[in-house]
Amino acid sequence: EIAGTKASVRLDDFVLNTSESSATFKVDCQAFQPTGPPHQTVSEHDGGGSCQEANMVQRLSEIVIAGKLDDYWPNITLRTQLLVDAIVASAADGSRPTKVASA
Repeated sequence: EIAGTKASVRLDDFVLNTSESSATFKVDCQAFQPTGPPHQTVSEHDGGGSCQEANMVQRLSEIVIAGKLDDYWPNITLRTQLLVDAIVASAADGSRPTKVASA
């Protein structure tokens, strides 16, 4: 879950999808009422396609068969690590916003 001041995004099947045919994510918005519990609106979105695990294995197989490295993946790996580093830094600083370093 990624939480902000106005909404949160929930990726329940970020690593392993519950469905082999698609990946979903949910957006939760909270409008705080002066009295009573907060009203929560949830929207669900289907990312389409197949699960990322199957796509990863398929793409890796294509790269191996071609015998040529794909320059795309080292860049994506670095960007993912920079994002994870920013999340860890934010958590260590009391969940304060932090900048993501550029790749």
